[in-house]
Amino acid sequence: MYCNPGRLGQALQQAASIADPTSTRYSLGSLRLRGADGQMAATDGRQAFLADGFNFPPGEILIPASVLAKHP
Repeated sequence: MYCNPGRLGQALQQAASIADPTSTRYSLGSLRLRGADGQMAATDGRQAFLADGFNFPPGEILIPASVLAKHP
């Protein structure tokens, strides 16, 4: 179990809005969570989102942005 600050949800939403879920490059449609330094990153190839100060499992995890996207 990992405890994170309350801003994690907002950071996930912001990162998901930056990533391009329609990209043919998996990494551009995903959020990267890195446990070594608690960093979250996302890009669409033109802009980037970076946030840190989180607690994630060791290693790197890619999460498809479409999983986090809001559905109407």
